[in-house]
Amino acid sequence: MWIRDRICTYRMCVHLFGGTWCPSASTYALRQTSKDNTVDVDDKIRNIVNENFYVDDALISVADEEDGVRIIRDLTSLLSSGGFKLTKWLSNSPTILREVSVGDRATTVKDLDLEGTLPTEKALGIRWDVQNDAFGFNVSVKHVPKTRRGVLSALSSVFDPLGFVAPFTLKGKLIVQQLVRRRVGWDDPAPDDLLSKWELWQNELIHLEELKIRRCLRKDEFGDVVTQDLHHFADASEVGYGVASYLHMKNQHGDTQSTLVFARSRLCPIKRVTIPRLELMAATLAVTTDTFLRKELGLNVGGSYFWTDSMIVLQYIRNDERRFKTFVSNRLATIHNGSSSTQWRHIDGKRNPADLASRGLDAKQLVGNMLWYEGPEFLRRNDTMWPIQPDNSGDTYEDDPELKKDERVCHHIQKEDSAHILNILISRYASWTKLKRTIAWLLRFKSFIVLKKRKGLDKLSCVDLTVGEVQEAELEILKYVQSTHLSSLSALKGLDAYRTDDGLIRVGGRVKLQDKFSYDQKHQIILPSDHDATNLIINYYHLLTGHGGVERVLAETRQKYWIVRGRRNVRRELSKCITCKRIKAPPLQQIMGLLPTSRLAIHEQPFSRVGVDYFGPLTVKRGRTECKRYGCIFSCLTTRAVHIEVTNSLTTDTFINAFHRFIARRGSPQEVISDNGTNFIGAKQEFKKAVKEWNQKTINDFMVQKEIKWSFNPPTASHMGGIWERQIRSIRTIIFSLVRQQTLDDEGVNTLMCIVEGIINSRPLTKLSDDPKDDNPLTPNHLLLLRGGPLLPPGHFVEQDIYRRRWRQIQYLADVFWRRWVKEYLPLLQIRQKWVFEKRDVKVGDLVLVTDKNTPRYQWPLALVVDVYKGSDEHVRSVKIRMRGSTYERPITKLCLLEGVD
Repeated sequence: MWIRDRICTYRMCVHLFGGTWCPSASTYALRQTSKDNTVDVDDKIRNIVNENFYVDDALISVADEEDGVRIIRDLTSLLSSGGFKLTKWLSNSPTILREVSVGDRATTVKDLDLEGTLPTEKALGIRWDVQNDAFGFNVSVKHVPKTRRGVLSALSSVFDPLGFVAPFTLKGKLIVQQLVRRRVGWDDPAPDDLLSKWELWQNELIHLEELKIRRCLRKDEFGDVVTQDLHHFADASEVGYGVASYLHMKNQHGDTQSTLVFARSRLCPIKRVTIPRLELMAATLAVTTDTFLRKELGLNVGGSYFWTDSMIVLQYIRNDERRFKTFVSNRLATIHNGSSSTQWRHIDGKRNPADLASRGLDAKQLVGNMLWYEGPEFLRRNDTMWPIQPDNSGDTYEDDPELKKDERVCHHIQKEDSAHILNILISRYASWTKLKRTIAWLLRFKSFIVLKKRKGLDKLSCVDLTVGEVQEAELEILKYVQSTHLSSLSALKGLDAYRTDDGLIRVGGRVKLQDKFSYDQKHQIILPSDHDATNLIINYYHLLTGHGGVERVLAETRQKYWIVRGRRNVRRELSKCITCKRIKAPPLQQIMGLLPTSRLAIHEQPFSRVGVDYFGPLTVKRGRTECKRYGCIFSCLTTRAVHIEVTNSLTTDTFINAFHRFIARRGSPQEVISDNGTNFIGAKQEFKKAVKEWNQKTINDFMVQKEIKWSFNPPTASHMGGIWERQIRSIRTIIFSLVRQQTLDDEGVNTLMCIVEGIINSRPLTKLSDDPKDDNPLTPNHLLLLRGGPLLPPGHFVEQDIYRRRWRQIQYLADVFWRRWVKEYLPLLQIRQKWVFEKRDVKVGDLVLVTDKNTPRYQWPLALVVDVYKGSDEHVRSVKIRMRGSTYERPITKLCLLEGVD
């Protein structure tokens, strides 16, 4: 058991190795060391700390050995001032390694003769052949399961950050994508056709070890570099798209050389994309690659050239007049931000090295592939030998599907069509204010069109609407509604209707002489019944009055409008208001159900069928301290007798012990019913928490061992346990009358509960007669204590049996109790005390409110009925609802039905 005495705060004093914060923490510490020790430190050394370190590894390339020795000395001195000791030095120069102490060298060169062969090491995950100064791949074929998970695991083992083998890895990625297309699960076996492709790809992995990629970008005999440019080649196919980037160098003699520095290959999306769009995606990737390389290479790069074999992409890039669809325009924006149209050139597909990255290549074919690792042959020649560019690369076809069509449609509307369109427009709005503002904008646009033709205006005013414009819009709406539905004034003769100068039909009425009313109050605008605009006005005033009632809303509308058959219209519209339904919807009811068989178990011994509940707590004195005690009540569902046990807590074991004591005194019951734990009387939080922590399996095993059926009432259905909850109320009344302000001890509480039990069991079950000749009213003690003399004959027993044997006397009295119970008490159960009328049953799909007495009504959540449960009388008594993504079971008395709401 953990006992929390006080809260302790712990803080790690060191960074644990392997934490997610480790890379950033180590990098910060290195850079802070460089920042704190600036005296006698060269800027080049500080830049190495800031740019060439990745966590605890540093990769540095220098031109001569003397510079390398100086960097090792200065870098070691700088970082040692911050507590960092640099070790595991490795170089392709034995001269530099001799300047490093044996203890600080890499483990593979500590015991080697530096004049001999240098070893092979890993540099940030890539194999580095130090002797030949070349990168390579160390491949180990994994024995993985032939599933989608295994295929992806083996594919991920090929670590290729610079894309040297991108054409080969593309073929592996394509197999994984095909598994995804066929919806193969992570651990499902791969289909046979894809499995054969995968095994072929995996068998070719061994050929990657034959690759030797020169680390230095220029050859030793090339000499000094005068100019260097970047050339990016882009291409796409039906399976993928890719980019290959080359550094093109020229020396003082005019000789040229090109070397692959970076490559990328990507699969086409699973959703089909056209080839021109894929080519454009490859071109976009080339531009982003150029930005990345210029930032990371740290070289003085001159120009950048972009090559593609797609004439359509070149037309897109060089076109500045056409407007394209969103997909194309977004990528063209990226291309134009990172390059200019003059940098883009055309190349045929056979000489395009990116074609290998977009279609894939076997590992054996990749080894020694000059086109891939050194680029096309023309890069190693003078620029006058580069491919000749076509002249029409800026033209765009008129029927290109990527062009955004500038469609201008003129439609002539007949008068009948305009009325239909206006009706549709009005019906689509749910707010009178929004409808007026929309019409006001349309009228402003109409004025703009007229003035544009007359005065040559070229810009529509977009300032906020004025009050006058909104009033004009309202006038036009009302005139249109009256013209289509109130064309005849003779039908409005009771209102003395007349038409005003502005075209509106108003009420003439009999209050013209009242000078204290406004013009609108004396002569309201007449509105037709059952029109969408009329309904919007009614809803507007309904919201304005705070969801007022029918008469209030009708009175407010008549301050300006007179609605034909207004009261009926207002009542109908208010009946659709969801907010009013939520405010006024009553809890559901249904006619009181039939009595369960447990209430009608005649001639069974008392407490054969019982209901169980807890009440309390009671405070008792124990020494100098006070403790809590709880009452566990067992109520016989047939005889209405009660049995009370005192418990020390609300745990599972305490309940089982109380049940043991009950069985020892009253016998084992056949059926036990209890509340669910969420609906205890008084809603005591400690009861709810305790019952939730009960070990249901332990209790269930105990009940099964005793052959007792144990069932729960539905959650929140406290009315289903009314028998014992009413007795708890009586118990509390008696306890409060017997115990005033004193605190009892355990013996006193046990005695008190026995007294309470006796008083409760002495209560009459039938009405008390005023006739002294009648029997005393029937009580539970008549069967428990066998007191009270019956008047009815005992059946096949005779009266003389009272004096013969005690068991016959008991049988006689019990038989008399049940006869009186059937004749006097059972008829009282026929009457329904409430819920006497049948109501509409809840159906699947109904929208309901879930009541909660602890929250305001407007916060009650909405729920959807997904299933119903009927009682023995075929009426729905409880339902399953879906609320906030979860399902719950609730009795209908805890729900409010929102009728007429979808």
